[in-house]
Amino acid sequence: MSDYLRANEVYLSDLLTPGIELHLPPYQRSYSWETDEAGALLDDLLLALEKNKPHFIGAVVLVEEGNGKCLIVDGQQRLTTLTIMIAALRDLETDEALKRDLKVMVGNRAGGLAPDDKPSWRLTLNDLNTVFFRDRIQRSGATEDGESHPPENESHVRMADNLSLFRERFKAMTDEARRTFAAALGRLVMLVRVTVNDWNDGYSVFRVLNTRGKGPADHEIIKSNLLEQADLSQQETSKLSQSWAAYEAEIGGGNMDDLLAQITSIYGKGDKGPEGFQKAVLGKISAAKFMREELPLYFKAYTTISSGKPDFDDPDGYIAAHINHLRLIDHQLWRPVALKYLRHTKGKPDRMRDFFAKLERFAFVMMLVVTDSRPRQKRYQRLLDSLGGTRSIFDRSEPLKVERGEIQRLHERLQTRIGAPRQRKAVALRLNAAVQGGYPLSPEHDATLEHVLPRNPAEGSLWDMTWPNANVHRELCETIGNFVLLPERLNQKADTLSFRDKCAMYFEDGQTVFPLTEDLRGRASWTPDIVRTRSRDLAAILMQDWGFKV
Repeated sequence: MSDYLRANEVYLSDLLTPGIELHLPPYQRSYSWETDEAGALLDDLLLALEKNKPHFIGAVVLVEEGNGKCLIVDGQQRLTTLTIMIAALRDLETDEALKRDLKVMVGNRAGGLAPDDKPSWRLTLNDLNTVFFRDRIQRSGATEDGESHPPENESHVRMADNLSLFRERFKAMTDEARRTFAAALGRLVMLVRVTVNDWNDGYSVFRVLNTRGKGPADHEIIKSNLLEQADLSQQETSKLSQSWAAYEAEIGGGNMDDLLAQITSIYGKGDKGPEGFQKAVLGKISAAKFMREELPLYFKAYTTISSGKPDFDDPDGYIAAHINHLRLIDHQLWRPVALKYLRHTKGKPDRMRDFFAKLERFAFVMMLVVTDSRPRQKRYQRLLDSLGGTRSIFDRSEPLKVERGEIQRLHERLQTRIGAPRQRKAVALRLNAAVQGGYPLSPEHDATLEHVLPRNPAEGSLWDMTWPNANVHRELCETIGNFVLLPERLNQKADTLSFRDKCAMYFEDGQTVFPLTEDLRGRASWTPDIVRTRSRDLAAILMQDWGFKV
C-alpha cells in the first residue's frame, strides 16, 4: 500500500517552492470557484491568523512525473485560489523582501531566482486558461493591469472576479495588517500532500475524490466517466480532454450540461443527469466512439440551434430564420429534434429548409394550441423517434403533420388574448417576418413588444375615456391587433402616451420602424373595431405564411 500512496503534512510554502512545478492533468475540470467560496477561504485564513494557528485545507493529491514536475489530481481549485490571493498581495506590497518572498511562491522569473536562470511557474492550468492565468495573475504586476487581458471564458471570469475580491479586501486592510497576513500566509496554510505513482493511479484517486470541495456539475461527472470507460492512451485522453475543455469554454458549463441532457433524451427516455446518460447513451455506443465521433457533431449542431447562425450552406438565410423563430418558443422540446436532425443531415439545404419550416410551425402549434404538457411531450417524442426511420417525416401521416382541427384552433387562438409574455413576444416577432416588407428577427434583436392600447391607462386619461369598458379593454389589449414592435429605448418612453403622441414617437425621423409597426402610420384613432380587424388580418397573414388554409 505504501508504494501506491504516500502522504505527509506540509505547509503551503513547502509546496509552492522552487523546484516544484504543478500541472493539471487532462481530466481536471476548469477553475470553478466563485467569490463566495474565495471570500470564505480568506475569512478562514484571517481567523486562523488571529488565533495564531494554521488553517488546514485538506489533501492535495499529486502524481510525481520526475524533475520536480507533478500532476494535480485533487486540489486545483484551492491552489489556484491561493495563487490568486498571493499574486494580489505581491502587487500591493512595497516591502521588497516580502514582495520577493511572495513572488517566489508564484514563480521564478529569469534573473537569478531559478537555478538554471529560466522562468518557472509553480502552477500551470490547462491550455485554455494558462495564458490568461499567466498574464492576468502570475506575472509580476499583472493583477493591476486588468484592462489589457479581458476574460474569454467562464473560468477567466471567475479568476478575475476573485482577484477583484481579494484586491478590494486587502486594500481595505491597514498596511501593517496586510503585511502581517502576507508574511504569515506560507505557513498559515497546512495541507496533506498525497503522492501516487502514475497517471492511471492518479485518475483512480481523482474518481474517488471528485465530489470533494465544490460539487462537480453533471458535465464534469459525465466527462470523468467517459474518460474512465474509454480506456484510451494518455495522449489521446489529453487530446479529447482538450477538445472537451474547448467546447466548455465556448458555450459555458451550464450549456454543456444542457447539451448532454439533450443528447441523453435523443438516445432514450428515463433518468436524467449522469446516471441517465450512462444508461441511455453508453448503453448504445462506446465511450471512445462518443467522444471521438458523436460529441463533435452534436456540439456543432448545438451551437447552430443556440445561436441561430448555421455554419453550413443556407441560401438566402431561410434556415437561420426558421431556427431563430424556434428560439422564440417558450418551451425547449423542439431542441432535441433539431439537434438530432442536424447531427444526421448534411449538405441538403433545400430539405433542411423544408424541415425547419415545418418544425417551426409545429412548435408554434404546440405552444399555442397543445397546451397540456403530457400530450405535447408525446407529440415531440414521436417526432424525435421518427428521425432516422424508413418513412419520411414529411408524409401526411407522419409526426410533423398538423391536424385540421389544430389548424382551426390556431387560427382562432391568434385572434384572442395571449396572456403569457413570452408567447406574446414570440408571435409578434414571427409576425414581423410575415407582414409586407417583413424580415426575421432573432431573440437578441433590440425589438420589444409595445401595447398600443396601454395595459394600465391612467385614470381620467384620454385612453380611459375612449376605452371605458374594462372587459373590452382586457379582451383586446393582449391580442396581436394591439401589438407593435419598438426598440427598447422608445418602448420605455411610449408607455401610456396618447395614441397621437405614440404614433409621433413611432415614426419620428431617424427611428427604426419595424414592419409590424408600419401599418399604424397615418392612423388617426385606435378603437376596439380597429384592433379586432387588425387581429383578424394579422392572423390571416401568419396562417398563410405557415402554409395553412383557413
